[in-house]
Formats: sequence, C-alpha cells, structure tokens
Amino acid sequence: MPIYAVPAITTVQQHILQEQKRFPGASGEFSWLLSGITMATKMIQAKGRRARLSDR
Repeated sequence: MPIYAVPAITTVQQHILQEQKRFPGASGEFSWLLSGITMATKMIQAKGRRARLSDR
C-alpha cells in the first residue's frame, strides 16, 4: 500500500507574513490591509453560517 505525503497547510496569515519577508523594504501596511480583509471575510462567513442555522 503506497504512502502519500500530506502537504503542509499554510494559513492566509502565514502566507502574507512569509511573502512580506521577501521584501526587506516593505512597511507592512499592505500586509496589514490583507490581514484585515481576511478577518472581515471570516466574520462575514461566520455570520452567514449562523444565519443559515437560524433559518431552520
């Protein structure tokens, strides 16, 4: 039976921080903006999930 390698999971936040390190002159403002968008998306998703549960 073959053994399959499981790829490492990288969160959006980890990816943003890893990519920021590639640019030493970066101020971090764009990374901060992307992090805020990611958080807002998660909040909207959670509210949508709760709304679907309350519709039942």
